[in-house]
Amino acid sequence: MLFDHFKSETSFAFLLFLSILFNIIDSSSLDPFNDVTEDVFLNLNPTESKLNEPNWPRPPTFEKKAQMARYLIHSADWGVFATASAKFNGTPFGTVESFADGPVNESTGVPYLYLADVSTIIEDTTANPAVTLTASLAQSQWCARMKLDPQSPLCARVALVGKMSPVNDSSERTFAQKALFSRHPVMASWPASHGWRFYRLNIATVWLIDFFGGAAIVPLSDYYKARHTDYSPLQPPTAPP
Repeated sequence: MLFDHFKSETSFAFLLFLSILFNIIDSSSLDPFNDVTEDVFLNLNPTESKLNEPNWPRPPTFEKKAQMARYLIHSADWGVFATASAKFNGTPFGTVESFADGPVNESTGVPYLYLADVSTIIEDTTANPAVTLTASLAQSQWCARMKLDPQSPLCARVALVGKMSPVNDSSERTFAQKALFSRHPVMASWPASHGWRFYRLNIATVWLIDFFGGAAIVPLSDYYKARHTDYSPLQPPTAPP
């Protein structure tokens, strides 16, 4: 009887220990956002944010269509690239890809990518080079802080329609590498055995919506003439009243 009671007490203590251990593991290890508060998600200083959320500069006003399109493409580090899927019989297929139109202080308006030979987008564009890149102000803190839904016209978004091609010119390839590796430093360590190459999106149409009344088609000449300094690159977002 005494031995059975001892076994019962030992089992209870062991189960209690396991329960405490699992609770510790569950709260500190299994939940990557365990100690992330709302303040972290909306932190205005990306160097202090555990999520390193991008802190985009203040966007241009809505009537400056070309500047807004350039602002979105230059500020975004990634976008959704839609292609005609080679695997799914030409069905529209979107993938998230990192890109850059230049280093932080050198915008060109031309999206450059660093893609492997086995990339889905390469498979698709080999059969049909048509691509649409979409980037949104919702990728920054602005829309959330202004309490705008990503679908709101005031949460600006741009779509660049064109064709993908490899960057063959050596000087342009050097620039593409500088642009991408400065904005996405980890790319420099990706294994060369995967056949990484630089590509560019040759833009045919710039579609933009940043206000009520429908989308605008921005003339390419205006898009390329817009300068990085045409908007305020240093002003941080401000919270709504």
